[in-house]
Amino acid sequence: MWRVIDREKFSKTIEKLFAYPIVITAAYVFDTYVLGLSVGETNGSVPGLWSFTNLTFVMIVFLDFKSFLRNMGKATGNELYYIVEAILKKKAKFFKP
Repeated sequence: MWRVIDREKFSKTIEKLFAYPIVITAAYVFDTYVLGLSVGETNGSVPGLWSFTNLTFVMIVFLDFKSFLRNMGKATGNELYYIVEAILKKKAKFFKP
């Protein structure tokens, strides 16, 4: 059965909807205009530069993947999702939302 939308979770979703593009755009502007990097440019065998933009994308994907695991664990009741989330939490203690 469908439940009522939780206002707190909905507001966090709206915050992410606006915050993520702003943060990524700011990182891109910093890389391009302050550091003079061409984000996504390949350099021979190196697949690309590690810039603030790339690091920002990695952090956002990591945090949302942890959120996905938590939500799937609640939705399905499967302990595997919680185990994978706990392993990620141990491996990357510096990512604290």
